[in-house]
Amino acid sequence: MLASPDGTTNTGATSINDSGQVAGYAIPTGLDASLGVRWDNGVPTPLDTLNTYDTAYAINNSGQVAGFIWSNEG
Repeated sequence: MLASPDGTTNTGATSINDSGQVAGYAIPTGLDASLGVRWDNGVPTPLDTLNTYDTAYAINNSGQVAGFIWSNEG
């Protein structure tokens, strides 16, 4: 089970690198939204939010995260 960043629930992993760093998402409590997260040694770090729906989908061996952003504008 992944630790949730403060103010979030329902985390999910989407990718892991050779160092054990994990990329994924967390759902802010009480909001219809998601934010990208990277876990280092089990410690979650929320990524800068660019919109309401952010998800980190991949992580390379340097710890760089790639993902997607969805908005109502398209």
